[in-house]
Amino acid sequence: MIKNKSFYILIRVLTALLGIFLLFSPVLSLMAPALVYDHLEVIPSRGQILLDSLPMILSGAFILTPNRFFITKKLYFFRVSIFTVLALFFGYRGVQGIYFFITGDKHWMIIPTSIVFIIVGICFPLSIYAKKSQAID
Repeated sequence: MIKNKSFYILIRVLTALLGIFLLFSPVLSLMAPALVYDHLEVIPSRGQILLDSLPMILSGAFILTPNRFFITKKLYFFRVSIFTVLALFFGYRGVQGIYFFITGDKHWMIIPTSIVFIIVGICFPLSIYAKKSQAID
């Protein structure tokens, strides 16, 4: 278990900020689709945008759900498995962004974004590990 409470609080704050971002960023896609999809010839319908944003919204809601709702071992391992999938996804996207920069497909600004994605991928398991002792039968 993580002994430093301030480190745990920092991880939880960063995770909460990510959850808020994931939960509310699809709002921009719905309110101003022309800004988000300006590179496409045909802008998708609002229903299609909402359907495409549903995994992001659900991930944000899941991340924002406090750990105390997952105290039982069965729910704890469910949360660990979802966080593992999210951590692998964010880590993959971070490494993919760095790869795209190296190959010349993306602008250099992808590097800070990719580093944040990799840090997020590390913070998910740490936040779960920090509260591992609270899981009971």
